[in-house]
Amino acid sequence: MNNKQLLFSMIDKLAADDLEQVYQHVKQRRQVISLHTATGTHHSIPETEEREPAESIREEVNAVIDDAITNVRRNRETQEIAQAKS
Repeated sequence: MNNKQLLFSMIDKLAADDLEQVYQHVKQRRQVISLHTATGTHHSIPETEEREPAESIREEVNAVIDDAITNVRRNRETQEIAQAKS
């Protein structure tokens, strides 16, 4: 208990930036502990066959981006044609 009191008093003396670093460290540590507690010894990253949905999502996102690029190009071409006619 004496060590905790010493730790608490040291934390109380920290500057705001240092206190934020300690807070972020404790927060990250708690997340790691809760992850290990929740998953036990299981891997947090799914196996390869379970990663396939991520690939399909990536393909969908790429398709949306491609469509957006195509639309921007069409709009730009339309503007250039309109300016050329003016």
